[in-house]
Amino acid sequence: MRFELAIILPKKDKDAINVVILALIINLITNIIFTIIILLFFDFINNLLGNDNLGRYLYLVPVSVFFTGVHFIFNFWNNRKKKYKNISASLISKNASVGAWNIGFGIMDLKHIGLIPGQIVGIFVSTIVLFIFSCKEMFSLLHFVSFKKMFQLMKKYKDVARFNTLINLVVNISNEAPIFLLSSFFGTATVGLYGMANKIIGTPSNLISNSVGQVFFRKATEIYNNKQDIYSFLKKTYLNLLKIALLIFIPALIVAPLLKYILGTTYDWTATGYFTMMIIPLLFLKFLNNPVSSIFTILNKQKKLTFYYIAILIIRIGSIYIGYKFFDNAYIAIALFVISGIVFNIILMFLFLKIAKKTQYSQ
Repeated sequence: MRFELAIILPKKDKDAINVVILALIINLITNIIFTIIILLFFDFINNLLGNDNLGRYLYLVPVSVFFTGVHFIFNFWNNRKKKYKNISASLISKNASVGAWNIGFGIMDLKHIGLIPGQIVGIFVSTIVLFIFSCKEMFSLLHFVSFKKMFQLMKKYKDVARFNTLINLVVNISNEAPIFLLSSFFGTATVGLYGMANKIIGTPSNLISNSVGQVFFRKATEIYNNKQDIYSFLKKTYLNLLKIALLIFIPALIVAPLLKYILGTTYDWTATGYFTMMIIPLLFLKFLNNPVSSIFTILNKQKKLTFYYIAILIIRIGSIYIGYKFFDNAYIAIALFVISGIVFNIILMFLFLKIAKKTQYSQ
């Protein structure tokens, strides 16, 4: 229910620790429900997936979601406390453990086990690292925790949970829509080529974007709580992100046509190069917008953003469908998807600036 977002918002740590415990309780209850659903409807869900190789991993879903939720909670607590070294250590431990798992099972010729357990091991290890770093400080605040206070804070931050949960769901569907639709319309080979393009550029840029976003969320919350100039801070953040983006995406645009040679000769990666060039403008704008998107949570304006995200989801899914239905061409489908995303992100940028400026004048 995204209550972890509210961990940063209170001025006092004694309130924040109540939000932490509230988020942990909700996370536990949610995954108990997930487990019951999977136990009761395993055959139905497995048939829906249409792939027994995926079905065997269904029981790992509650485990994965639980540790992912706990990781987010501890991550936001460390962000609140400005413990960025802890967050970096957890990220390094996650990548190291995932890499060790995948390499180890590859060497032992146990590749059939798959990469999914490796991802769960990674999130488990990184969660444990954050817990170890955080537990002493958090335990010292537990005497402030009460069900009465948790209920008060749940009511206070209900819009954070209600609208951000829906926004998060819609954004994830929007981001993953190409995978499902391209697979259905054009086959898994096209999905693999598109996925590789997205991974090559998206992974490093998302790493930087997420790190900047965490700092922005905490700093912008402080500025807003102290009734300072949040509009100027937002503009300054955009300018700094633009400088970083140019250093990332201009070289990426130059290298993209050469990917078919860089990725090797075991497969024809030509389409990956084309897909990479097509999605770079979209990833460029997302790199600017994603780190500052928490501005709506800070200003408690999530309701306006929710309907906007739902509209763009419908448009983006429609774009891929048009590329398939009327052109039967994966390149056109991706191009329409990218164009709709570019328009959306430009509008979103002006929306962020407008709402921040209006808030500044209202204080």
